[in-house]
Amino acid sequence: MDGVIINNSSPELIDLGGYAQNRLVDINPNDIERIEIIKGAAAAAIYGSRASNGVVQIFTKRGVEGAPKIAVSTQFRVNEVRKTLDYNQYPFRFVNNIASDLTQEPVTRYDFQDMIFRTAFGTENNVSLSGGSANTQYFMSGNFLSNQGIIDNTSFKRGGARLRLDQTVNNWVSVSLGANYILSDSEEIPNGGLLETYGALTGFIFSNNFINPEPVNGIYPSTAPTAILRRTNPLEAINRFDFGQRTSRFIGDFQLNLTPANGLNINYVIGYDNSTQIATGFIPVGNTTPSYDAGYSRRADRTSYLLNNDLNVSYRTLLTDWLESTTGIGGTVQTEQHYTTAITGTQLGPIARTSTSGATVVSNDSRVDLNIMGFFAQQTFGIGDRFFLTGAGRYDVSSAFGEEDRWQFYPKLSGSYLVSNESFWQGLSDIIPIFKLRASYGQAGNLTAIGAYERYTNYNPVSLPGLPGVIPSTLLGNTGIKPERQVETEFGAI
Repeated sequence: MDGVIINNSSPELIDLGGYAQNRLVDINPNDIERIEIIKGAAAAAIYGSRASNGVVQIFTKRGVEGAPKIAVSTQFRVNEVRKTLDYNQYPFRFVNNIASDLTQEPVTRYDFQDMIFRTAFGTENNVSLSGGSANTQYFMSGNFLSNQGIIDNTSFKRGGARLRLDQTVNNWVSVSLGANYILSDSEEIPNGGLLETYGALTGFIFSNNFINPEPVNGIYPSTAPTAILRRTNPLEAINRFDFGQRTSRFIGDFQLNLTPANGLNINYVIGYDNSTQIATGFIPVGNTTPSYDAGYSRRADRTSYLLNNDLNVSYRTLLTDWLESTTGIGGTVQTEQHYTTAITGTQLGPIARTSTSGATVVSNDSRVDLNIMGFFAQQTFGIGDRFFLTGAGRYDVSSAFGEEDRWQFYPKLSGSYLVSNESFWQGLSDIIPIFKLRASYGQAGNLTAIGAYERYTNYNPVSLPGLPGVIPSTLLGNTGIKPERQVETEFGAI
C-alpha cells in the first residue's frame, strides 16, 4: 500500500471456529484511490519470492493543487441474515433410540435461528480535507465504523486517521510522507471451533430443537445432552461467553524521488507497519460446553512489525528515432517480526475471569524473525512504436531458505506487437481501435508457506517433575528448503 509491504495475515489468537480477522480489515476503503492486481508469474516475476499468488497494489488518495476541499460522508446500514435453514417442525419425537421401539411423544419445536440472528444496524462516517499549492499538497482524513453482527451480541468498531503530505523541494527533488493510525475493537461469538466444540452455530446445528434453550432460574439447559453429541446451548454462548479482539496499528512511509537528469528517475521508499492485536476469551463456570464446564479463560496477544526499504532506478531514452529504451534496476531489504504470547486457564474459581486464576494454566510463547533481500534488473525496448520487448531477472535471498538454496533467481521475458499501429490497420480503426498480440514467460516464488525456522529440526521445551527438558517436534527440518516456484507462459490478444 503506497509502497509499504503491509501485514495481511489472519492470526487465530482465540479459537472462533475457523474464522479470524484478516488484517486488511484495518484499511478504510474510503481512503483508497484505486487497486491494481498483478497476477500470474509472467507479470509478477519482478516481485520474486512472494509473488506466485499475485500482487495486490493499493493506492490511497492524495491531495491536489487547489483550494481546500472538505468531503463528508455518512452511511446507515441494516444487516439481516440472507437465508435461514429449514428446521424440524414435526410435533413428535421418538422416546427411545432403539430401532424396534417406535413409541413417540408430543413435543414443542423451537426455531433457534429466530433466537440467534437479529436485524443488525451499523454506521460509517468519513471526513477528509485536501488541497495545496503547486509545491505542497496534503490529504487528511478521519473515519469511524460501527457495525453490529447479524448474530446477537457481536459487533465490530474501527476508528482511524490518515495523513499524506507531498512536497516538491525543487525541480528535481520531491518527498512524500504518509501516516495512518487505526484502532479497532470487536465482540465475537465463536462458531464452534475446529478443535473445540463450543459455539453458537454448531450448538444450533447439533441441538435437539424440542428443548427450549431459554434459561430456567438463570441456568441454561443442555440442548444436546447425549454424551457423544453434546454441544453448547447456542443462547448461552451468545449471552454468557465473552470473546473479543482489539488491534492498535500504525502504517507509515517516507518516499524520496529524484530526477537529476532527463529520463532518469530515482525513488527510495521506507515503509513501516506495526500492530498489536489482543484477544480474550471467557467461558464461565457451570456451562453446557462438553469440554469446559469448569470454566475457561484465555488471553493472547500478537505484535507484528514489518519494515521494507526499496530503491528503484529507471532511465528512459530514445536511442534512435525508432528505438526507445527503458532500463530499471532496484533492490529491497525487508524485515518481518511476529511475537505471540498466550495464556489459557481452565478449572476457574466461581468468580474468576482471568486466565492465571485457573487451576490448570498453559502458556505459549512464539517468536518469528524473517529477513529478505532482493535485487532486480529490467530492460524494455520499444521498436517503431509497434514492437515491445521486455526482459527481467530478480535474485532473492531469505533467512527462511535453506543454506543450499539461499539464493533464488526469477526470470521474465515478454513481448508484444501493437498491430493497430500499422498503416494497414487504419481502415479497421473505427471498428477495432486497438489490437495487440502479446506473449510472456515468467517465474515467481511462494515464500508464504515456509516458516521462519523450518530449515531446522526444532525442539519443544517440556517440564518434567523437577527437571527441564526438550522433545523433538514431529516435523523434521530441511536444510535444502526453498520456495515453491510457479512457471507460467502466456499468449493472448487484446
